[in-house]
Amino acid sequence: MHPYQKLLVSCTLISLLTACGSGGNSESTNVPAAISPAPAATTSQGSSGTITGFGSVYVNGVEWETDDATFEIDDDIGSESDLKVGHIVTVYGTVSSDGKALADSIEYEAELEGPISAINLGAGTITVLGHVVVINSDTVFDDDSPVVSIEDLSVGEFVEINGYPMSDGSYLASYLEIRANDGEVEVHGVISNLDTGNRLFRLKDLVVDYTSAVLEDFDGELIAEGQHVEVEGSSTLGSSGQLIANKVELEDDHPYADDEEFEIEGVITAVNSDGSIVVAGLTIAVGTGIEFENGGATDIAVDVRVEVEGDVNASGALVATEIKFKRASRIEVEAPIQSIDTVNGTVTVLGIVFHTTLTTQFEDDSDLETAFFDLADMAEGDWVEIKAFTDGLGDHIATRVERDDADDRVELKGPIDSVAPGQITVLGVRVTIDVETELDGFLLSDLAPGMIVEIDGLQTGEAAITTIELELEDESDD
Repeated sequence: MHPYQKLLVSCTLISLLTACGSGGNSESTNVPAAISPAPAATTSQGSSGTITGFGSVYVNGVEWETDDATFEIDDDIGSESDLKVGHIVTVYGTVSSDGKALADSIEYEAELEGPISAINLGAGTITVLGHVVVINSDTVFDDDSPVVSIEDLSVGEFVEINGYPMSDGSYLASYLEIRANDGEVEVHGVISNLDTGNRLFRLKDLVVDYTSAVLEDFDGELIAEGQHVEVEGSSTLGSSGQLIANKVELEDDHPYADDEEFEIEGVITAVNSDGSIVVAGLTIAVGTGIEFENGGATDIAVDVRVEVEGDVNASGALVATEIKFKRASRIEVEAPIQSIDTVNGTVTVLGIVFHTTLTTQFEDDSDLETAFFDLADMAEGDWVEIKAFTDGLGDHIATRVERDDADDRVELKGPIDSVAPGQITVLGVRVTIDVETELDGFLLSDLAPGMIVEIDGLQTGEAAITTIELELEDESDD
């Protein structure tokens, strides 16, 4: 059984035993009371991470039941229907010893809402409200929009960004949606260059004028450098390009203080001298005996994306017990499904076997639009887009599986295995290159094993493509 396959939980049936008295006398028959199992122990838990699926809400590999949960969407009362795959949410609830997770509350907050002021296709970044936003292969674009990549964006478009803060104050985008300009913008960040006399401060490169702003959740604390805040204001900037704030809200620096356990997904923004790390503004102690996945202690570094699980100790500090390194998706495929193994959690496309995990994102973007969607809802012949990475065992681990409407061409992106005259092999797929193949600014003689290529063509066999377009990818884009 592959270590990444979905966990199958078996239920134990408890038999109720009855005993009868002697002599056949019904009045003397002794039927003991049914034996009830002891209730499962529960712990309170806070969890922050990307939504990977629905049918309840899946976050950090945990299925959170939401029947009794409250929802807060951008500081307003909301519902589960407001959430989407790719949203970063914070869940508070309880997890029992038998693995059942019950959500008490789920909160979603966009990091940025405002107009795009600059786009850098070479770097794969956009700028919104003075903050650089990194768009990569794992960024989820809203299905209701024709935008599917950074190339589809335009300066001046109003966007909602959900992402993870990085060490330089930029964001790694998890989710991007084109929004109508409703006259208001929103930005999160750390206060710098505070000028209390003129009531100005900076969030990265954005100047904020808080002269007329309401200060929320400061609880008598003075506004100060280094505070994490949420700022809302007018989308019409001041004469000097400053944001005119109407609200400045102090963010909670320790949201898991009342919990026993925590899980958080994010980017490491600092590695301290005592070995602790900072993720999403939270300092997390990293000691000995930690369990690692997709890496080890030597892989801990600034701007590495991780998922951290741990405990809240008696003094309220966060202590890591497990660190999972989140690898970027360097493999992409768009083609029909050849086979599915729901027991082992695998799907085969173009002869490539992809392993799904508890953190694989599932979404149905076909005409069927199945809301509660996962591997069991798919069938052979369904057209899918899969993003994945290759782990240390050589297995291809799917980070996202999206069902789409069928196309007449297949696509494949990945590293070259081998090069031969008129042919290359990519992830075991034989790719034929002929005189009709359109090459994007390079020669066939430039190709070598290990290079990342993107192929657009016709599927001519179980693991074979005749190429129509061939593009050499910049590995730094990942």
